[in-house]
Amino acid sequence: MGLTKGTLAATLQSLPKSLHWALADSSLLQALASQQPVQRGSRGERLYTLISWADRFRLSGWVLLLVGLVEALFNWRRQGSLREGRVAVRRLFIGFGAGSEEALYLKYQAEAEGQVARLSQVDVSTFGPWRRAGLGQVLTVLWAAHRTALEAATRLPESLAPKRLHFLTFAGMRLGSYSFMRAWFEGIRETYPDLTEVCFLSADTPAFAAVDAGMPTRHLQHGFIRHSLLLPNFQRIDALTCNEARHYRLRLPAARVELTTFPDIACKDLSRGILIASVYERQDEMRRIIPFLEWTRMQGRPVWVRRHPREDQSFWAGDSFEGRFRIEDGDADFLMALQRLRPRIVVSWYSTALADALNCGIVPVTINNEKTPSVVDMVYPLLDRALQWPRQQAHIARLMHDDELYRETIRALRANNSEVVA
Repeated sequence: MGLTKGTLAATLQSLPKSLHWALADSSLLQALASQQPVQRGSRGERLYTLISWADRFRLSGWVLLLVGLVEALFNWRRQGSLREGRVAVRRLFIGFGAGSEEALYLKYQAEAEGQVARLSQVDVSTFGPWRRAGLGQVLTVLWAAHRTALEAATRLPESLAPKRLHFLTFAGMRLGSYSFMRAWFEGIRETYPDLTEVCFLSADTPAFAAVDAGMPTRHLQHGFIRHSLLLPNFQRIDALTCNEARHYRLRLPAARVELTTFPDIACKDLSRGILIASVYERQDEMRRIIPFLEWTRMQGRPVWVRRHPREDQSFWAGDSFEGRFRIEDGDADFLMALQRLRPRIVVSWYSTALADALNCGIVPVTINNEKTPSVVDMVYPLLDRALQWPRQQAHIARLMHDDELYRETIRALRANNSEVVA
């Protein structure tokens, strides 16, 4: 089998789970599989240079420890003050500012009957009010995690061993955060002995820390997952699509994987409109939608745009767009927008809105193609589950008024989507 993102990530996933947090460098695996240079931010580049230099003198481990210590102390100081009074909490919901986070939290809170503490993994000050991690505990975990990171670098498979310093760089950027989070999770049950579940929206460092601390963990999938993603050993996963449920079951056979349910919207109940699900992207990528907007003007159909909460919304405010569409941001989540607007098609770049649309019986259309890096690394076969514009422009134009073709298209896009490993 070739050197691919999937096989590399699967090989790392087979290593002891205690090493996973230090090896979960999805960007590195993508670069290796595509034979491209590793792209890091300025902080990562500086740390890689420092570790490479220190490694010549066998000091890379000490650099790793120092970097981790600085970040761990920063997190410890910024964790916030303990709240007054004890509140009964049975579950933790940990987000990071995802576009659908508010709706997911409200749904989760309803399921948990209100006994949920909400935290943000990108804001450490949300952790301290529920429990403050002690400095000694953080430093003890830091020392152990530092040794784990060094061990992980020595356990790399032969195909990845030449990238040892890159993996050490990744571990160095995560060591302080992992150590604080694990120390925090290791003591949370002392404060809340009735805690039954920690729910994450992201399969990131805090989730690895919770798993390694022995917490009962759950993952609510909120976006498409990648082949190159190393997964924490979640006990329970709520998957968005059958393809991704299969992937989760193969990578984490011990996990309980369930499919999220979706309402079914019949073809006869659809409106004449077109819904564009916007994304959080660079301006040059956003401009790929302009030719499609030109086409919709000739179609004479209503066009709605649901903006991504994190995007630069000035893109849709340009004078050249005046009168071409109506902004529809009022619904709490995308499914509510689908049920209210009932668009004939949903158009996007590579948003999970496309999978949501197909799950509901609405034809999805992507303006991306097989050359788009994000599409190439997706577990969900987007190009098999959506029509492509402008490649299939004639087909899209026909199904806007042909109900029989519309139903045939839905059946074709859904074909084999139910073949999931039991």
